Amino acid sequence: LSDAVDLALPDLADVAISLYLPGDVAIRTEHTFAMATNLVSPPGDFTARTDFAPARTADGVYLATDLEVAAREDWRALVVLGDSISDGIGSTMDAHQRWPDHLARRLLAERRLPRTAVINQGIAGNRLLHDWIGPRALARFDRDVLARPGVRHVIVQQGLNDFGIPAAFDRPAEEVSADDVIAGLKQII
Repeated sequence: LSDAVDLALPDLADVAISLYLPGDVAIRTEHTFAMATNLVSPPGDFTARTDFAPARTADGVYLATDLEVAAREDWRALVVLGDSISDGIGSTMDAHQRWPDHLARRLLAERRLPRTAVINQGIAGNRLLHDWIGPRALARFDRDVLARPGVRHVIVQQGLNDFGIPAAFDRPAEEVSADDVIAGLKQII
């Protein structure tokens, strides 16, 4: 965790997070398909600058796993616990066209509804019942949904990869039935 930052943000704002790593660091966490261009600086500390020429760009987010935003007491949160469909695979780079992005815009536009933030916890390749890309949804439910402040609702979009990945990646011991996936979804419920 980093120190808190006092920064007023408008709804749906883009936020840049700058990291300076003075030595070699093994990447322990990444969001490979972030669908957002990230800038990698040349060597040196560029954390206070916005005008550097990047050494390269990356499609993924590395090391930063979360950004918590303190909201007013009357706001709520809705978590999308999903796989690549929620994560945004196939959507337009840098355009915020994932379906949870569209949902967030619609909820903000509907003034009759309580103010609701959408937290996208989609992980491409994630599954409900078995670990593969990230811990399985059943294992990350507490961390990614229940531990979030202000969460009142959750949309679960999981299960498709449980059927496709075992055959596509020669993992026959992880084959599941519809009843297995239904039981997993009932466990979340």
